[in-house]
Amino acid sequence: MTQRLWIKCDRWVELTSARVNNIVNHFCSFYLVGLSEKANCVWKGMWLAITKAIWTHKNRIIFDGGQVNEIEIFAVAQLYT
Repeated sequence: MTQRLWIKCDRWVELTSARVNNIVNHFCSFYLVGLSEKANCVWKGMWLAITKAIWTHKNRIIFDGGQVNEIEIFAVAQLYT
């Protein structure tokens, strides 16, 4: 489910990329050559926003008996950014 969410986020910003499963490498992939340092800071901020939305939703499922809702996670990630 999270892979589909990351793909949806890539499409949202009109980007095509390959994703890795290691969280550190995944975060490091959010540095784009050719962008200014400021633009890359914004880009890494998007990573944090999307990751926070996934983490918060996961906790709701585990602790509050919520259900997986990919559309909701994507909407919250957009709000965080």
